[in-house]
Amino acid sequence: PEMKELKLKAELLKERNAQCDVELLGWLKPSEINTFLNEHGINALILVSETEGLPVVIMEAFSASIPVIATNVGGVSELVNDKNGILLNANPKITEIATSIELLANESLEFNEQRRVEAFKSYSACFSLERNSKTFIEFLAAQCH
Repeated sequence: PEMKELKLKAELLKERNAQCDVELLGWLKPSEINTFLNEHGINALILVSETEGLPVVIMEAFSASIPVIATNVGGVSELVNDKNGILLNANPKITEIATSIELLANESLEFNEQRRVEAFKSYSACFSLERNSKTFIEFLAAQCH
């Protein structure tokens, strides 16, 4: 319902910081998300849902070393922290979202790179298919003995 105001704030942010390019995509199919993440240079994923479980899109972003700005709903706080992104309160104001975007846009390259490293570490530690498959197979094998 506040998309128009959010787009206006994004335009103002672009005017203040020419390096910042904000694109508000809205809802995408899962296949479109992976394609988009792999084909574009993305500095952050912004997920401001009112409800979530454990969002796969955050895992996908982390697998591509993309920091996340997200609302603290559902299991989001199990994924997003101040090292790999920004965790907003459950009902952030538009200005809080805009401020978070601006914070990421204006941080040093070194700090941004560290966030990217931490995002990928978060993925690798908990959501790597190779790691989890091996662990699951070992678990199943142990059940057979």
